[in-house]
Amino acid sequence: MGPSDSTFSLHKNRISALAVAFLMVVLPAVVVRGAEQFLITPVAVTSNSSATDLFPATNLINNSGLSPAPTLETYRAAQHDSASPSRAWATTAPRGVRDYFAGRTPDPVLTFVLPEVYQITHLVVWGFYYTSPNNSEASAFTLEFSSNGGATWSGLEKVAHQQTAQENEAIPLSRRFQANAVRITITDNHYASRGIGGERVGLGEIKFIAEPPAGPDPTIFLRPLVDFGNTPSGEPIPPRSLEIENTGNQPLIIESPLSAPPFEISAGSLEIPPREIGNLIITLP
Repeated sequence: MGPSDSTFSLHKNRISALAVAFLMVVLPAVVVRGAEQFLITPVAVTSNSSATDLFPATNLINNSGLSPAPTLETYRAAQHDSASPSRAWATTAPRGVRDYFAGRTPDPVLTFVLPEVYQITHLVVWGFYYTSPNNSEASAFTLEFSSNGGATWSGLEKVAHQQTAQENEAIPLSRRFQANAVRITITDNHYASRGIGGERVGLGEIKFIAEPPAGPDPTIFLRPLVDFGNTPSGEPIPPRSLEIENTGNQPLIIESPLSAPPFEISAGSLEIPPREIGNLIITLP
């Protein structure tokens, strides 16, 4: 899943920057693994084009075409079988249009319901193909997230998907999104003037990688290291930015003293709203 991460729950919403500096120093020595992660299969999906879809959207969440059903440990190697009415989703092909998105057809919208609330970190997509890669495979998504079952939506996120055919791609999101429902609007496919397909939109399977939901207290998420690099003797060490993510549901205020030896930390307090990122500027004299 990339570099090791670490999450610290706080029972108060104020900590000192000295504590942050201390965590930064000791963290590389104590981190074993990051927050627990899951490969999530949605429990329901709806398609705004279901009345005319060539293959039904339910094939996106039933592991059809994947045997055995993948896990977090095995999904990277899991290949999807070729598209058919029972193991892929595909829209209709508008009459007289070679590129589905060149016409006036509304963008496909897929709404997924998850088993419970999670903090979603990745979208996992298996591609669309018959006997060879097909340009109808979706290439651009706009994601929205809901933590109340779809009553309200927030957290707009735009991501791109490379053409993978039978393979999958785990697409990292810019931050964690707490949700039990995800709405995905597909805004493009891989249509090209050369190649097969592009007149419709299709995918093989959709899953998510997620972590447990954020607790009620402020929570700090830190990368395990701030690297000051190698600086020649006699030259000043460039300042570095410590990125801090508040993954909890309450505002986090980090109070910064004038000094926190051996570090000097940007003066003033830093307030980070829930599920947002802030930065402290740190220098090492």
